[in-house]
Amino acid sequence: MQQTPFICRSCLSNIRRQGDPLQLRLPLRPRPLVRPVSSLAPSSDSHATGPYQFPVSSSQTNPGTNSGGKKRTSSKQPKPLKGWANKWKKDRSVIGKNVSKSAYHSSILEYSRWKHKFSHIWNRRDLDKKRRDRYRDIALQSGRPELYIIQDLLCQRDVNHMRQAWQLIPEESRAKLWRPVMLNTLRWFPDQAPDIFRAIFAQDGSNFYTVVDSFLYMADYLQRLQEPLQSEYGRAVAGALLHCYHSTSKRYICLRQNTIYYILRHATTEQVYELLMAIKEYRQPLHVNTKQHFVWYLAKEPKYKPAAADLLREMIRDGQLDVNGLHCAALATAILSFPKITAGSKEDDESLPALRSQLNQELLEFGLQPNIIHYTTIVRNLCDNNELGTAWQVYDLMTSQGVQPDLIFYSQLLYGATLANDHPSFRRILELLPAEASQDPVITNGILTFIHTTTVWELRKRKMKPPVPIPSFEYMFKTYSKLLDLGPLQALLNIDLQNYTAEIHQRELDGMSPSWAGWQSMRSLRNTLALIPELEAEARIQPGNDTLNLMVTSFIRNFSQPYSLIEFYSNFRNRLKQGDPTILAFVASKGTQIHDTVIKAILEWQGTNMALVALDIVSDMLKDAAASRALFDADPHKPDLEPRHPAPSVYTWSVLLHGFMHRREHREQGDRIFKMMRDHGVQANRVTWNTLIAGHARLQAVGKTASALQRMEAAAYKPDRFTLRAFGYLLNREAALQMMQRLDDKKKRRQAAFVAKLAEAAARDENSEEIPEVPDWIAAQDEYRMMEEQLRDISQSVVVEESLAEGGEERKVVKAAEEDWKETAGEIEGLEAYRARNVASA
Repeated sequence: MQQTPFICRSCLSNIRRQGDPLQLRLPLRPRPLVRPVSSLAPSSDSHATGPYQFPVSSSQTNPGTNSGGKKRTSSKQPKPLKGWANKWKKDRSVIGKNVSKSAYHSSILEYSRWKHKFSHIWNRRDLDKKRRDRYRDIALQSGRPELYIIQDLLCQRDVNHMRQAWQLIPEESRAKLWRPVMLNTLRWFPDQAPDIFRAIFAQDGSNFYTVVDSFLYMADYLQRLQEPLQSEYGRAVAGALLHCYHSTSKRYICLRQNTIYYILRHATTEQVYELLMAIKEYRQPLHVNTKQHFVWYLAKEPKYKPAAADLLREMIRDGQLDVNGLHCAALATAILSFPKITAGSKEDDESLPALRSQLNQELLEFGLQPNIIHYTTIVRNLCDNNELGTAWQVYDLMTSQGVQPDLIFYSQLLYGATLANDHPSFRRILELLPAEASQDPVITNGILTFIHTTTVWELRKRKMKPPVPIPSFEYMFKTYSKLLDLGPLQALLNIDLQNYTAEIHQRELDGMSPSWAGWQSMRSLRNTLALIPELEAEARIQPGNDTLNLMVTSFIRNFSQPYSLIEFYSNFRNRLKQGDPTILAFVASKGTQIHDTVIKAILEWQGTNMALVALDIVSDMLKDAAASRALFDADPHKPDLEPRHPAPSVYTWSVLLHGFMHRREHREQGDRIFKMMRDHGVQANRVTWNTLIAGHARLQAVGKTASALQRMEAAAYKPDRFTLRAFGYLLNREAALQMMQRLDDKKKRRQAAFVAKLAEAAARDENSEEIPEVPDWIAAQDEYRMMEEQLRDISQSVVVEESLAEGGEERKVVKAAEEDWKETAGEIEGLEAYRARNVASA
């Protein structure tokens, strides 16, 4: 049984005072209003004598009279908008073809009135929100019937209920009210205009121009919004346009090309495809530029790339686009660009290689002559999918056709060789690189990345568990010193690079075995890296922050003792406090990356002392960031006092959580670290949630795993392959699924009980205009339950062991950690007391 359309109490009470027999049949359903009643209620001085007749209060000035009481004499025919005067002639002829001769004069009069009023609101569309709201409050007190109808529609829960409420108005009245309702919606409620349009629109032979102008206004308003409201509103406008196309006859409307473009920019790819199919069936002509935008947006998803290729073929066949022009080349590149296929992805991704080959063949059949950009795009897709052999075949084909590769093309081959850990391909690339490649930062970073990544590949292949020093820094430093300036790197490291270079040279002269003697990957690179030329000192370029980050990461992973990590971090922190320009620029660009790498490396070493050192680093980051921010707030005009120290980011907390979850003696502290992150205003990302779920699943904590999964879904993160892998650590998965179902059912019962209480309260007092809001303690029941579990678990855990050394510095660290845990437990107890107090008061 369909539910009766809802009309809010304020609007219903006003209608009842007017004695409207139509609206008196509507029962009252209590539910919260979309907006405050005070902003919707009309003036108490408004009176009327019939349905939907609300004249303006006598206290207001009549616009048709002047201050002396004499009537103004003006033409009833409104002046047309200057820019649209020529198009109005065509619209008048269309109206003459769609209406009878007897109705032509009234239709033209309605058309002129609409254009006059629409041009009025169009010229005032630049009003800011504050002024618009103020004028809207004044208009709502005028008593015009269309404004009351808009208020009733906005009180409905969705578009279907809006349409049911609109259908209760007689058909003849709806035909007369459609234009003023839509016009006032665009003027005063543009945010809800797409929904109201879908609810009240009906095809009429003489109102096509109102539809065109309505979408023109909504498209213009769309460009004035900011994200994320812009994307949401764009999807709503696209849905309204699809509704219009599906509910009208062919060529009923003809939108402007820029209106269609504005809607395409913010619609989903699925909506873009549906719009293209609807426009083709609708037989609306499209400009070649609009078609190009359709191709561009359809090519974003593999599912719609064949449709994009068909539209591109159509433009080439009709002579609208030069097959070898720049526009066609750009669209072909967009069609040939595919996402990277990852392990555990959907089965549909398995067909992407075949689809890529099919599209490439179709583009060649169009007569397209591939250029270096097309070949680079194809090679990038092949490297993403670990098809390096096919990428080299594309290289041979490209060179045979006379197309010479550039540095960007070589960087893609370097990227593919790194993903595949292919040493012969890496050597071949170094042999093919031109001389100017030695001064290109992208090529340099690609070479350094390959050297570091190949050692990581061997580490995983040999199944060596951390902490294991990775000996990639020596060869990376040799390559770096040939091409780049040593000064910026020296500022970040705590060793003398000149002495380090001399030690390496002396060890080679003495014939001593290097630190990487047991690594096959390092031995393979020994002769290959000799192909890199050494630049003169004046020809070496300054390294970028990406290059420095690679070198510092390799330097940290090269340590064989945890004390070296602590010494490096102390030097880095002191130089950051002193304001070293190189370090300040690095931190401003890379944020907490060095801190995160140090914390991760420290937590790989077992022992309570290492866990406390990691917590101490996070504590230092919080203190230094707070002190730096306080100095800047005290005198923000001094550039020297800008915040220097980064606060822990979501990556810092994720690394800390991962390290504790993988330490047997501290796995139960994961919830506490997660709460500390939330307390400092950092929202968890997908990696953080997966880490928390995996840690609880390894502990076989069914309740905590189920709770973490629910909270992850509540945070708008859908489970991915890593979530499923983490959930697979549970032995009793059925119990976890059942517990999640019970929690969902209990939450629904609580919400239903609260809605029932609201209904009972509203039934007792129908004239009450204030509806209570949901108490905070009811909405946070799941959070309190989770905190109760944390309190019980944390009370049984041991933060630090009593067998620590009795050094004074270690005692301070232990005491600070214990105080942090006590403070966290006190906050949870305070929340529990708040919950108990609210339950008692309810």
